[in-house]
Amino acid sequence: MKQTSKYAIVFLAGAIFATAGSAYGAEAIKTISAKLRPDIKVSVNGKQLDASAISYNNTTYLPLRKAAEAVGGKIQLNGRDINIVTETQNKANSPSSSANNKEITNGNYLTLVEGAQKYGFNKNIIIYNPVEKTIAFDGTDIFIHIQEKYENSCDAFTDTITYVRKDIFLSVSQQLKQNKETDIQVIKNYYEGSDALIINGDTFITIVTGRNKYNLPNDFIYNSSLRTLGFKGLPELIINIDDRHTTNSTAFYYGVSNHVYVNESIFISIKNQLSE
Repeated sequence: MKQTSKYAIVFLAGAIFATAGSAYGAEAIKTISAKLRPDIKVSVNGKQLDASAISYNNTTYLPLRKAAEAVGGKIQLNGRDINIVTETQNKANSPSSSANNKEITNGNYLTLVEGAQKYGFNKNIIIYNPVEKTIAFDGTDIFIHIQEKYENSCDAFTDTITYVRKDIFLSVSQQLKQNKETDIQVIKNYYEGSDALIINGDTFITIVTGRNKYNLPNDFIYNSSLRTLGFKGLPELIINIDDRHTTNSTAFYYGVSNHVYVNESIFISIKNQLSE
């Protein structure tokens, strides 16, 4: 068989073993007869490796560089010596690592579990999206993005595990406390599968729910920049949308999806004015 590489890699029990000329000396270099095995498909984390395997003495071998890169490593050659540098080692030697460690050691950033414990809320409200690299906290309007490495005062970053700036956890705790004091009661399936919020005796529903329940035309004017809500043909109707519910709120943002909830009396008023 035509030799395509001096080195081979063996995957065994999760470890990598490499052989090179300097490890055994020149007397160990010899020609062998091995089988090319295109029938063997190797995947790393579900992604198929673009490399052909060979079989020798009941052991499967893969090209070293392809295999190392597939698990986040890099090959460093020094004469006949081979050094495989893993992603973890790269991070440990990277300039950002010292910044990460400093911020973590100083207590400026906490893990999700640490933050929930320190600020006294249930970790189950944490909605972690590893695909979008975002974190939301159910029952609050807090939504943050996770950086791949520490950046100056970023909301969150990953260093093997995810760390979040501690004042974020404080804000979560404060909002949850405020919601509890406000006594927000969620009514499931209030109308056609949509939920409603009962706050101090007032009912708040989303724009879609209000429009459907009171058979209103789709003439609502939502301005996300000014955070206002109006209605076509009723210029005097301009409603300010608060970040969260307060004593005088007519409309406010709520929940992980940041829906706008409006006092149901507004929809009744619009219905009456259109009927005149």
